[in-house]
Amino acid sequence: METCSTQLKVYRRGDPFTCQRIWDAIKVIKFDRKSATAENIIRYCCKHYNLEGKFVKGQLGLLVEDNLILKKSSAPVKGCNKGVEQTIYAIPLESEIDLTGKNDWYCFNCHKPGEVLACTSCPRVYHVACLNDLKHEDFTEKFVCLFCKEIKFEESKEDSEARGELNLLLSFACARLEEKLPIENYVWNSVNNNAAYSTPFTTDRCAARLTKMPKQIKSSVEEEEKWRAMFLLRLPMMSLPKMNDRADRQVYKSLAQFRMDTDTVVHNVTIFHGEHSPLADSARVMKRDCAYELGEINLCRDCYKRSNMQEEPDWFCHPCNPSHELVYAKAKGFPYWPAKVLRIINGKEYDVRFFGHGHDRLTLDKSFTRPITCNVTSLVPKRSAAWVKAVDELRKHQVMLAEATLNSSNDEEEYGDDNQHGKNGASAKPSIAESPTQNRSHYLKPFSVYLNRLEVPAGVDKIDELSEPLICGSKLPFSEESIVSQDVATENSLMDLISSTVFQDNLLFSKANDTENDEITVKDFVSSAMSQDDKLKEEFLELMAARERIVALEKEVESQRQQIQTQKQLIDSQRDEIETQKHDHASMVHTLKEQHTKEIAETKSKIWCSNGCGAEGIYHCCFSVAYCNTICQQLHWKSSHKKSCRRERESKRVK
Repeated sequence: METCSTQLKVYRRGDPFTCQRIWDAIKVIKFDRKSATAENIIRYCCKHYNLEGKFVKGQLGLLVEDNLILKKSSAPVKGCNKGVEQTIYAIPLESEIDLTGKNDWYCFNCHKPGEVLACTSCPRVYHVACLNDLKHEDFTEKFVCLFCKEIKFEESKEDSEARGELNLLLSFACARLEEKLPIENYVWNSVNNNAAYSTPFTTDRCAARLTKMPKQIKSSVEEEEKWRAMFLLRLPMMSLPKMNDRADRQVYKSLAQFRMDTDTVVHNVTIFHGEHSPLADSARVMKRDCAYELGEINLCRDCYKRSNMQEEPDWFCHPCNPSHELVYAKAKGFPYWPAKVLRIINGKEYDVRFFGHGHDRLTLDKSFTRPITCNVTSLVPKRSAAWVKAVDELRKHQVMLAEATLNSSNDEEEYGDDNQHGKNGASAKPSIAESPTQNRSHYLKPFSVYLNRLEVPAGVDKIDELSEPLICGSKLPFSEESIVSQDVATENSLMDLISSTVFQDNLLFSKANDTENDEITVKDFVSSAMSQDDKLKEEFLELMAARERIVALEKEVESQRQQIQTQKQLIDSQRDEIETQKHDHASMVHTLKEQHTKEIAETKSKIWCSNGCGAEGIYHCCFSVAYCNTICQQLHWKSSHKKSCRRERESKRVK
């Protein structure tokens, strides 16, 4: 390991975040017209930042070795320590600190100082303990970091045409990452540990002069404090807007370059704002999201591009290159649902994205999946509207996939034919020695594909192109209608075409060779073609039966849909009627309450007969005594009121 010690080097020793706190302590002490001695600095840091004095003293010594803090001797000209020489600390100027050199000062993984190993291809440095897969050869030879290796490997496979698409995908990733780390959080001038005393001036005279400046001028001066980042950050001050601009200019050649810029943002933010600051936490969250976004790009670039652009409503139906495996997957609480397989994890778990609204994504066990060719009627006994919509989307995807496959195969055939014409001449005659198995391969394909790719001999007239294949019904799983079909007229024309082709081939073979072996070959070819003809007829009958079933099911689904619409209208009308009745009932209750209140008030205002007959008293005798008639008055007078009547007493007082 002798070579290891020769390559390791110490660029910085002190903690960068503690360095900024000590800078603030020095400036505040000078702002208060005191000497920035070690005792005053330690006292300030312990009081305002809750740091231990021993830790601050050790960091102060390390920062002096790093030349981030200058150690001077001076004698005060006034005060109790006048003339006594003492050691003070100051912030260096740009000319007093060495900012040259290629390499960074802090480990790119842990963002801490110490003994580091420098990469020979980039300015980044690493602790040996932070490098997991470091081999002994890395010490004996020139050390190259993992980022540089990945960039070099990916650039070797770089395609100039795919570069624009890669930068487009990275611009989408930048837009997502800016939500985690907004641009307004980037502050490279001050940590703002103590904003009231933040100032770029370091001398006592400037600090004294600053105390007489108004607050508006102070704040404008604080905004010019850019030297902190220059003293602490060696790598370029990268940000997400800059990364987005690089993607717009198509600078990125690989995903590793983008990931390296993201890690640079985290590195600079952690060094400048501290490991435990909220902004550093946001930067780490942004880094994790970046890893997820790049993983999605690596998984399938077509899916990532279409999901972010979403220019068409059926973007999920377009096939990818390479195409995804299609399965029926079952989530908890849902039936088997058509889905695309994005990846297979360890051969046991499937990462799928479902067809239908939302295109939800789920990772599930392999036992909860079924192949797309299985009979889905046994898996899904009840079909909801969402399930039918998902199956429609699956069907559209399979049609697009079949068209893309057919177009690619046609392009390959045209390319092969061009090469063959270039070798054999302008016109190529049909080969008689061609084996019968090669000719039979045309009849083994579905007849819709056969019509497009049938090779007709030169002696046969060119047949007009047939109409495009019809797509089967729209309300069943694709396993029942995954093959395109034609009507009866197309089937008859296909049979005639096969018969005429066989007949013409027979004539050509008989004219070309008269030997017995050639006749046997022709007979075998005709018999095989006729057997394939029978198979095609059987397949066509099956397809027609399936088409009839599909049409019947479509009618049933449409009738059920109309019934549901009628039920909805009935429910809406009943709901309106209930609301009307509620309103009428509330108004009736309100009227009854008012009427009862009025009757109660009238009842309370009446005076009742004192004799207890329950009638209203209209003949007043004295205070609170009244009678309904004279009979009740006489009866009550004789029984009790004669002794307590107040009217008689008042008349006596008048006398």
